[in-house]
Amino acid sequence: MNSVLIVAILVISAMPVLAQDQPNVAKLKADAENVVEIISGDKRKIETYCEIAALDDQIDGARQEQDTEKARELYQKIDEFGSELGPGFVALAYAL
Repeated sequence: MNSVLIVAILVISAMPVLAQDQPNVAKLKADAENVVEIISGDKRKIETYCEIAALDDQIDGARQEQDTEKARELYQKIDEFGSELGPGFVALAYAL
C-alpha cells in the first residue's frame, strides 16, 4: 500500500512543474491520475515504475558525464518497461 501512495505522490507532485511549461495541464493531470489508477492495482507494475525511476536517475548521471551512448541504452530500457505499464503511461511519459 505504501508503494501506491509513493507513486501517487510522485505523479501528483510533478503537476506544478508541468503547469509552468504545459498549456494543457488538465489533460496531463487526468492522464497522470489514470496512470496512477492503472499502476496502483498491480504490484508488478509498481515495481516496474520504480525500475523506470531508477533508470531515469542513471540517465541523469549519463547526461552529466556526457555519455550519450549509455543514455540512449537506458532510454531503450525505459521504453521496454514503459510498454509493460501500458500506452497511458507511455503517453504521459512523453508528455512530461
